[in-house]
Amino acid sequence: MKNQENYLNEIVSYYDNLQEIENKLFEVEKIPLVPSIEEGFFENPRVFGIYKKTGGRVLGVHGSRFEAMQPAEMFKAILATAQKYERFDLSKLTFKEYLGGEIINFDLQLEKIEFKNKAGVDDVTDVIVSFGTSYNGNLSNVINVKSFRYVCSNGLKVYGSDYKLKGKNTINGKIKALAYINEFGKILQNADNYKELLITLDKKEISDEQVKNIIYEVFDFKKSEKKQTRKENILKKVNESMEIEFERTGRTLYGVLNGFTYYSNHLANFNDEKYSKDEYIYFKTGGLINEKAQKVIYKHISLN
Repeated sequence: MKNQENYLNEIVSYYDNLQEIENKLFEVEKIPLVPSIEEGFFENPRVFGIYKKTGGRVLGVHGSRFEAMQPAEMFKAILATAQKYERFDLSKLTFKEYLGGEIINFDLQLEKIEFKNKAGVDDVTDVIVSFGTSYNGNLSNVINVKSFRYVCSNGLKVYGSDYKLKGKNTINGKIKALAYINEFGKILQNADNYKELLITLDKKEISDEQVKNIIYEVFDFKKSEKKQTRKENILKKVNESMEIEFERTGRTLYGVLNGFTYYSNHLANFNDEKYSKDEYIYFKTGGLINEKAQKVIYKHISLN
């Protein structure tokens, strides 16, 4: 009886969550930004703005061929694809808009990565498959992998995990972009490989000199240059982040990776009146720092 009750509760949770997401979705509309002008006298530049149908500021400016991906279209395609796999709990599917709706993401949680790290701490990380598109033109229709580590509340987009969907935001291209199934197997394999990568990084111990070299390479600092106050402050905060992570993660490449993500998530200066923390770490400077750090650290796997 209890199992049946739990099962019914799961079904209710599943449908409640999908209904809640559907209620958050908005429609977008393409509106000419140049009024009609006399034919043959002035040339009409054919420029359009993408707006929410409810009004507000422009989300992006495009030419006549741009056909916006509606959030509801993406939502339905994700549901159709995810239901073919048993690895997803659709009751935990989330929808978020960033930069006032310029970018949207649907996130699906995979299994957690769990292992005991070099410092002897039980390390737990959520692995998330993220579907996204943008109306500002800065992001293609993509699927990528993100992670969130519990012990430090660090989030990042996994370097090299982007799969651009085949199909741009045009009428014909949208049909191709919505056929997620062909790309989904690749992204799931990428997510599975991420666990092995983290365990490999955890086994690679690293010297103080190597840590310093990695930090300088990520931020393009020169050892011989005289540090200005801004660069000194960055170095101080990054070194502080490294020590925090080495204490609970170990003096390894994995500890260095989490040192950078701790810095970008918690200590880096950003305009919190303009961006949320998630916007900073996924789409702005914080995301660029995390991407560069991963690229440099992965290179050191074979060198170490």
